[in-house]
Amino acid sequence: MQQQSTGQLQEQANDTVKRLSNELRVSGAVLLDNAREGLLGLTQASLKSLAEEAQGIAGSALAAVNSVDRAAEDAAAGLQSVRQQAEVSLENNVAAYQRRLAELAGEGAQGLEFYPSSRPASRD
Repeated sequence: MQQQSTGQLQEQANDTVKRLSNELRVSGAVLLDNAREGLLGLTQASLKSLAEEAQGIAGSALAAVNSVDRAAEDAAAGLQSVRQQAEVSLENNVAAYQRRLAELAGEGAQGLEFYPSSRPASRD
């Protein structure tokens, strides 16, 4: 009877080991699946966050480019205005110098008319 009891206990122990091994395998597979799903969720959330950040950076870069373009256009317009003012000033100065030169030429010609015989006589 003891041998029969030992055999039954051994059989129960073997069955228990098989059942626990199967449960452990199933639990391990469930844990592995849960871990995979968790990692997949984290990966997707990270990718979404990176994509949003990249869009923000691209938007900032575009705004910076637009700002630089506007500044360049403003600078070009300012330089054009300064160039035009310089041209007008130069033209006015040239006209004033031409008038003064004409006045001086007229005065010089009048001075020569008053003293026509003021040339030194030649000594031959």
